[in-house]
Amino acid sequence: NTNTSTRYGIATVILLIIFFILKLTTIYYFAIVCSLFYIYEGNYGKITNLPILLLLIVSPVTSNISKVLGFEIRIWLTKWASSLLDFIFESASSVGNIILLNDKQFHIDPECMGLNMMILSFFVSVVYLSHFQIKNESRYTYTKIIITLILAFILSSISNFFRIILLVIFRSPPETISHEVIGLFCFVLYVVFPL
Repeated sequence: NTNTSTRYGIATVILLIIFFILKLTTIYYFAIVCSLFYIYEGNYGKITNLPILLLLIVSPVTSNISKVLGFEIRIWLTKWASSLLDFIFESASSVGNIILLNDKQFHIDPECMGLNMMILSFFVSVVYLSHFQIKNESRYTYTKIIITLILAFILSSISNFFRIILLVIFRSPPETISHEVIGLFCFVLYVVFPL
């Protein structure tokens, strides 16, 4: 096929060379992804920017960025959640990642900061964009995609905020059914429906 794009083939070779020099698994991940894109484009034609974005979202890079930013987001959400709880119950405060309510401590663990939910929000956004791109037979610009991902980030933060409040009010510890139901409820209500 003379119209076959070689952009991902070239990217694969470059990334593999970098991988053998630096030995970083993230580089290897992107080399594998680029090789799959190269095979796909060789058989079916050029792909849109959304599958690329989707694989970037589920990549180790996004996970590492989430871990770095996660602590600050968790402290910020804890502070604001305790302020609202104090307004409602007049007996709440926060110290770092701990909310104190009626002399009981609620630890906002790394798992409770909802960064997995944030990545899932990005994933859902890209799936929605892909659906409407196919439905409307159009291609979204990078500006529209970035705006949608920013919106998903804001909605996910709102969802996590109310999730923390509900988990404290209903005293739902991790690994319980109520904990999971509250998380799912907040995700659907504050992320899926608005998107």
